[in-house]
Amino acid sequence: DLGIRSDLINDLSKLSALRVIHVSDSNDNESFSRYLVTGDVQQVGHGLKLYVHLLDSESRQQLWSEKYEILLESLFDVQQSISEEIVRQLSVTVSTAEKQRLAKRYTRNLAAYEKFLSGQAQLLHREKSANEKAREWYRLAIEIDPQFARAYAGLALSYAHQSTRRLGYAWASA
Repeated sequence: DLGIRSDLINDLSKLSALRVIHVSDSNDNESFSRYLVTGDVQQVGHGLKLYVHLLDSESRQQLWSEKYEILLESLFDVQQSISEEIVRQLSVTVSTAEKQRLAKRYTRNLAAYEKFLSGQAQLLHREKSANEKAREWYRLAIEIDPQFARAYAGLALSYAHQSTRRLGYAWASA
């Protein structure tokens, strides 16, 4: 899903009026939350089709649904629009500061973002070789977009993981 789900969860969880719960794709999701956001992503040529649905778990009614046909370059703008529309549909009061945070993207460069996501996926493996691959992906993201703070954070995290025994790095003996 090109990280769209993760970004929506991240963006919406920053709003004080919402409590966002990230659950698996099982059918038990509805028992955890009042509202459920679901969707699909399809790559079509150089573009994407995004289908987003907002459901009321209690009444089982679909509150909102939208289909977006976009070019990859406009992905971040559409993600912002989706977040804003979900907030509007739920009639959530959002402060000006929260709106500014919601509007702020991590990078405007899709290639850098894709490299970052590859690094994130590798970092989750918690193995020495995967950690080193993650570091390579983060460096590529930074090379593409030197202002991409999350890529620097990921790179730093990869070095922090290096010092743990779980990754199989040798410990120096004193």
